[in-house]
Amino acid sequence: CNHFFAPANMSPALCLLFLLLSCGVCFRVETPLRLAGSYAFSAAAFGLPYITVAPARGWLVAMEPLHGCTPPVNSDLVRGKIALSSRGQCSFVTKVRTAEEAGAAGVVIINNPDLTSITSHDSRELFVMSDDGHGSTVRIRSVLITADAGALFLDVLRNCSAQSLPQQSNCIMVSLGYPLEYHYFT
Repeated sequence: CNHFFAPANMSPALCLLFLLLSCGVCFRVETPLRLAGSYAFSAAAFGLPYITVAPARGWLVAMEPLHGCTPPVNSDLVRGKIALSSRGQCSFVTKVRTAEEAGAAGVVIINNPDLTSITSHDSRELFVMSDDGHGSTVRIRSVLITADAGALFLDVLRNCSAQSLPQQSNCIMVSLGYPLEYHYFT
């Protein structure tokens, strides 16, 4: 296993498990530079795997409505982008499927601080997003991020103009997925 954090004598199976558990670059903000870096996230128990040859990469666009339980009224903006949604009101699978049907390349779900009183999870904690039994046909990646990171992203996106995405310093480019390369196993 030639990943720089892994022991050199690790078997290929353990190396893959190590990559999954130490996936610090599976959710990364590329631009703007003031936000660039890896953010805490958790995976979904459905959809595409995170170890991949082609991570999902795109501009982050907030779904309208943000809960993501119904088809977005801004589906033209969501198409080909990474959709941003909030936790609550429907299952994780429903949110991701709704975004996928609108043409999203991936989904980032913000943990909801309002739900902490009815669950055992603190809004800063992350957990695997569960499959409601209908996630086997989801074909995009999704992650859950902290409420704090979500609030930061929403604040930045308020000043992002969809018409001039590549030139905007207030728009957010993200990538989802760990780029798997053969040399990790040689």
